[in-house]
Amino acid sequence: YRERRPALKHRLDLGEMTSVEITSSARFLKKLRAYFLLTKPRVIELLLIATVPAMILAAGGFPSIWLIFATVFGGALSAGSANAFNCYIDSDIDKVMGRTKNRPLVTGELSHKEALIFAWAIGITSVIWFAVLINLLSAVLSLIAILFYVFVYTLGLKRRTPQNDPIGFPLIHSRSVLSVSFDSLRSLLESCLRQSISLWSVVVNSVKKLFNRRFWF
Repeated sequence: YRERRPALKHRLDLGEMTSVEITSSARFLKKLRAYFLLTKPRVIELLLIATVPAMILAAGGFPSIWLIFATVFGGALSAGSANAFNCYIDSDIDKVMGRTKNRPLVTGELSHKEALIFAWAIGITSVIWFAVLINLLSAVLSLIAILFYVFVYTLGLKRRTPQNDPIGFPLIHSRSVLSVSFDSLRSLLESCLRQSISLWSVVVNSVKKLFNRRFWF
């Protein structure tokens, strides 16, 4: 019996070590999942679905696989950063809504400090990624998209009006990654202007038909 006690103790020690390792791995995976959810992956998925077809249309054909991958990955980082900032800012109202009450900052899986550091980290990475691997214009638009989502959407519109869904950044961003020349930038701005005019015409005609009357515009 005395000879078997050390072996038994050794097995117990191994069991405790295994239990600790499993617990540590589970905590790590839980934390990793929390960071992933902080980026709002379903929103990113919608943006990326719109980005790839826009790239094909802008190029007039199928761009290189590397360019598509670089744009999608950089776009995911950029959108993830904006969404993480959004979760950080809106944590006070997320906890009172059924749709958002299980977000990582509300449940306590991540601290506000961790979320803020993560948002800054992937945001800066996205801008550097576009600047180094694609072009400067796409990097600038990536930064503008993050700032727009944080200051205009999250801090400006979201708490004041239901008309708060910014659109169009996937199309603009996809167009920018295909060229770095000023001619391309000019074409991009002209395209945006044409789209804005067309959208305004649709809105005006819809309002006129809805109220069946003439307006000064």
